[in-house]
Amino acid sequence: MEAITLESITNLTINKTAKFHTTSIAYVQKLLHPYAKSINEAIAIDSIIKWIPLIASGGLGEGAINVINKDIESYDIEHEDIEQEDINLEQRSKELAQISKINVIRYIIEQIWDICEKISGDIYPWDLNSKISENEDLANMFSITSENKTLPISVIINNVRFEHAVTEEFVSGLFLFSHVKGLTFNTSMFEIPIEIDYLKSVQSKIKYDEKYSFSVKIAHVDYGFNTPDFMRGFVTGALWTRDHHRLYWSELLSHSINESNEHMTSAITF
Repeated sequence: MEAITLESITNLTINKTAKFHTTSIAYVQKLLHPYAKSINEAIAIDSIIKWIPLIASGGLGEGAINVINKDIESYDIEHEDIEQEDINLEQRSKELAQISKINVIRYIIEQIWDICEKISGDIYPWDLNSKISENEDLANMFSITSENKTLPISVIINNVRFEHAVTEEFVSGLFLFSHVKGLTFNTSMFEIPIEIDYLKSVQSKIKYDEKYSFSVKIAHVDYGFNTPDFMRGFVTGALWTRDHHRLYWSELLSHSINESNEHMTSAITF
């Protein structure tokens, strides 16, 4: 079933305008793995129909049932030349189950892709988490809420592999440090290298503008962020290389709007 899931994801990614980074495809596979494994055990279409309400609520569950009903309708039309008494109901149920296994997983993947369609630029796992948390049915299915800000990354330092659950802003700070330092941390997500691709994608996105509460100047560029995790990531990179982070940044500022709608800045330390 995993091969079918991967094929579905790949085909749908090609057909969508949104650009899903390979780490996002791997993340969706990870999210779907227990469901793909469970549905693969079904040998009859009735089992799948009873299984759907247990894993998918609301419109998502209804949509999955509609997919199955369409499969049944198409199957019966395709076999309408067979006399009623010659139809093997057990064989029909098994064949329908095999068809619907693929299509139900494909349908769920389509719902994930659709909620991300308006995101500009490359889509990373943190983007998926954010969008899934905004969709009640998908959020319930995968137990993802707006509080789920961290995802696991793997880092290799001195030939030792470490895994950390981190926020996107932490990763942005970490990778910016590696950029100005001229090195890489051999970072991966779900076994896929991410550092170089992510840095290219995020550098323009995190240049300071009014949507950010804080800014810091790094390599003559003002970068914006909204939580301390950005600087924690930058400092962590310095610690891992036994360097001093203050050599690489300046003008750490807090930004706010006062009652007169004036833009206010104040220097802060870290």
